[in-house]
Amino acid sequence: MLAALPRESARRMRFPLGELTKPEVRDLAERAGLPVARRPDSQDLCFLAGTGRREFLARHGGLHQRSGRIVDGGGRTLGRHRGHAEYTVGQRRGLGLGGGEPLYVLGTDAAANTVTVGPRDALATATVHVRDVRLHRDEAAVDAVKLRYRSRPLAGRLRGDRIELAEPVLGAAPGQAAVFYAGDVVVGVATIA
Repeated sequence: MLAALPRESARRMRFPLGELTKPEVRDLAERAGLPVARRPDSQDLCFLAGTGRREFLARHGGLHQRSGRIVDGGGRTLGRHRGHAEYTVGQRRGLGLGGGEPLYVLGTDAAANTVTVGPRDALATATVHVRDVRLHRDEAAVDAVKLRYRSRPLAGRLRGDRIELAEPVLGAAPGQAAVFYAGDVVVGVATIA
């Protein structure tokens, strides 16, 4: 997330735990009697502070549950969803479509209020479109990109508003961050379109 900050802001920041590993920080918290010492790492919207995603989106984004169709690539209705905003590209769980080949979310369409699903291999893409690119170096320096928080960087190049990957990736989720690297140095960020 720090990749989105302007250089001027990053230069002024201080990270008092910056030299410590996560286990060392947990040990310090344990010795200080802090309840967070044993709490699992957050992998979701940790800033919600106890509010669920659905309630947060309704209150702050005006996105209320609105039932709609789950369709295949040809537009054939396969089922119903609770609201398109509750689904993300690559998601498999929670679709409520049993039997047959496992299906994954390929896309959502807010205007049509549909969720499009298909087989896993339909997620594969070697081109990822992005918006709001913010670079701290020239785009030619970019040689890799991370499309998911806990994934490894993937070899690729930034070309204006798109990333060209050396190998296809399964499911680049719109709205997520694409973090750009030059070697092992973070040099920018964009939003997957």
